[in-house]
Amino acid sequence: MEESTCSEQVSVDIDKLNELLACALRDKLHEESPSLSENCIFKVPGTLRRRNETSYEPKIFSTGPFHSEKNRLGPMEKIKMWYLHCLLVRLPIPPEESLQHFIRKIRELAKRTINCYAEKIDLNENELVEMMIVDGCFLLELFRRDAWAGVRFEKGTPDDILNIKFSDGLFKIPPIRIRGNSESLFQNLIAYEQCDRHCTDKFTSYAVFLDCLINTSKDADLLCDERIIAHALSTEDLAILFNGLYNDTLVYEFYYGGVSQKVNEYHRSRWPTWRAILKRGYFNNPWSISSFIAAILILAFTFLQTLFTILSFTNKTFPS
Repeated sequence: MEESTCSEQVSVDIDKLNELLACALRDKLHEESPSLSENCIFKVPGTLRRRNETSYEPKIFSTGPFHSEKNRLGPMEKIKMWYLHCLLVRLPIPPEESLQHFIRKIRELAKRTINCYAEKIDLNENELVEMMIVDGCFLLELFRRDAWAGVRFEKGTPDDILNIKFSDGLFKIPPIRIRGNSESLFQNLIAYEQCDRHCTDKFTSYAVFLDCLINTSKDADLLCDERIIAHALSTEDLAILFNGLYNDTLVYEFYYGGVSQKVNEYHRSRWPTWRAILKRGYFNNPWSISSFIAAILILAFTFLQTLFTILSFTNKTFPS
């Protein structure tokens, strides 16, 4: 009788343990797939990262939470805050009021933003909202400034085709008409300069300079769009023409040395260099491209919506 009671007690204890384990396992179940349909920003898998770790690391600045802890990117945070300030002071309402609008609208999108990340984000809601505002405004301001490229081209006066000027990122190049006999004309002028020791290397330098500007048909397209080059050839033939004009020649005194120095100084300045590094750092592989584009789309659309809301509010509150 006593042995039977013990067996029943053991059976009850096991049933209780089974019930507890079942409840614990039930609590761990996911009603939805862990990979949400909203997931569009991913960390590069370790199997790909180990091939070249640095290819997937930001070089100048980071956007979003994945690389925000990198100490070497810290100095760029001051630049981000400066850009945020520059954006705010251009708005028609006080900066503090604009920030309140930003915070209110971005907070509404915080949950949706979290769902965009396939990995868990170790930020509370306030930290995430602040990061979205700072990074989003920085990108908008960066792209607004970037529109003013890099190097720009403008048709100069047609009086002297050799009179090329460069200042503050702007090339002024006199228009040039390329026809079927232009290659022969340039080559004969260059040949004359090479033979006559009293001649300066003006046309040879001109050919060298244009070769530096035009490497592909896309480069030729740009100059044609600016009406600097009028041509009867295809842009592919234009590129080939300028790439081969001064072959086997010597330039003793480069006529555009001063212009080249200005271009190099402009190229070595901070922002053009950082833009170039940004392109190499964020657009040199498919994983980086997809993540960066996804982040930009989220932040850009969010802030455009917020800006329209602010402008709408301003029009209602401060009628003209």
